Amino acid sequence: MLLTVALLPGLVFFVGAASSLAAGATLAAGVVALLAAAYPNRLKAPLRASAAVFAALAILICFHLAVSGLFHPVDIEHALASFAPLLAIMIGGSALASTIGTAPSGKIDGAMQLVFWTMCGVVVLQRIGFAPPFSDRYIKPFFPFTEPSHFVLAFMPFYTYVCLVASSSRRLALLLLGLVLVLALESLTLAVGWVFVVVACTRGLLLPAAIAAIMVGGLSVVDLSYFVDRLDFSGGSQNLSTLVWLQGWQLTDEAFRATVGWGAGYQQLGLQGTNTDISRLIYVLVGSDANIFDGGFSAAKLLSEFGVIGIGILAGLMFLAGQSMLVLRAIAKSPASVPRATLFVHSVFVGYLVELFVRGAGYFTGSAILLVAALHLRARLAGRQRNIAVPAALAT
Repeated sequence: MLLTVALLPGLVFFVGAASSLAAGATLAAGVVALLAAAYPNRLKAPLRASAAVFAALAILICFHLAVSGLFHPVDIEHALASFAPLLAIMIGGSALASTIGTAPSGKIDGAMQLVFWTMCGVVVLQRIGFAPPFSDRYIKPFFPFTEPSHFVLAFMPFYTYVCLVASSSRRLALLLLGLVLVLALESLTLAVGWVFVVVACTRGLLLPAAIAAIMVGGLSVVDLSYFVDRLDFSGGSQNLSTLVWLQGWQLTDEAFRATVGWGAGYQQLGLQGTNTDISRLIYVLVGSDANIFDGGFSAAKLLSEFGVIGIGILAGLMFLAGQSMLVLRAIAKSPASVPRATLFVHSVFVGYLVELFVRGAGYFTGSAILLVAALHLRARLAGRQRNIAVPAALAT
């Protein structure tokens, strides 16, 4: 299931069977649901919950879209067509949650490790120059992903998990491996994700000091100009990645101004074009618009399309990620005593920060399936704790 979620969305996009990750993510969610149904999982309750949540979301989305139509033209058919992947991802996420919630810790560990090392194998293939058919369609292909940043989005939850469950010496080796991957891939997206993992998995001074010493010694002989160029956030930057990120914030500001903070509406970002300064500069540089439909990162798309409601949703996701960061830091010295399903939940929330604020690919990705699964598991684990607490209080 986890391999399907990590690799299938990118593969479907890579071979040209779809114009985004949404179709592959929908297919992956369907495969996960079928695999879950083949085993004795208790799926009725989570599926009912998913259906109820989807129905409520559909009503709210339609209402929000109708109000957005008072400010500008909206493409209702485009929005309604996106309900199918939304439902599929909610069902796939709930099915995955049911499977992980009942799986033995050893099985969860083995599955997460398998996906992590498989993803490392993807990096090896890329570094040795493996180039399957369709590769020439993309500027920087990373089979089975169309670009390295899509690889990073799929990679982060698994990397966070394996670093967390590792012993101190093995954790140091994994964190250094992450740094090697950052330099090998020349990916600022992975660099930011790596920093999140270091913060989540290190307590005390010994491990951070060891990492810092190695970084000072190693980075002094490495050409960092690629990363320095991407850290130029001035409006005069000529780096496309930086410009796309800045464009995301300008798209958000443009949508807020045009709709008085209400938002452009579900899946409406970019459909009416844009007239921001950065967008015009990108058009001059590449001859076309870039990332105006996904906003460049998920927070920009969420805020642009849902306005003040999007601020509330984003605040909730940030709260969950911040809470998970604190929990992971608290248990970093003794993760063996924590249920693996709990570690999965917190690893997904922390990993999703990269997709929220650094580089996104729309609402429908493999990591969105993991996010839905993590939300289901978090609610279930919280319910179990309440059930335990209530009898204890009665006994007292």
